[in-house]
Amino acid sequence: MVTFVHLVLVLAIMIPSFALAVVPYYIIASPFEFVTIVGLIHGVLGILAVAIELWLVLAWRLSKDGSGCFKQKKVMGTTFVLWVITLALGLTLFWIFYSPMLIV
Repeated sequence: MVTFVHLVLVLAIMIPSFALAVVPYYIIASPFEFVTIVGLIHGVLGILAVAIELWLVLAWRLSKDGSGCFKQKKVMGTTFVLWVITLALGLTLFWIFYSPMLIV
C-alpha cells in the first residue's frame, strides 16, 4: 500500500512539478546552477529508488512462499539510503524555492 501511495504521489505531483517548473526555468535556462544540479540528482535518484522499490515489492508478491523479501536485505538497505538522499535533496530544493518567502 505504501508503494502504491508513493507511486501515485510521484506521478501526480513530483513528475509534473519537475517537468513544468524545474526543467524550463532551471535546467534549460541555467544548466550549471546549484539548484539545477540538485534537481537533476534528486530526480534521477528518486526515479531509481522508486524503480527498485517497485521491483522489490513485485518480487516479494510474486514469490511462492513469501520469503523473497528476506533475501533482499542489501537491496532494501540500498533503496533506503537512496530514498534518504532523495528526501534530503528534495528538502534542499524546498528550502531553496521557499525560504525567500519565509523570511519576512
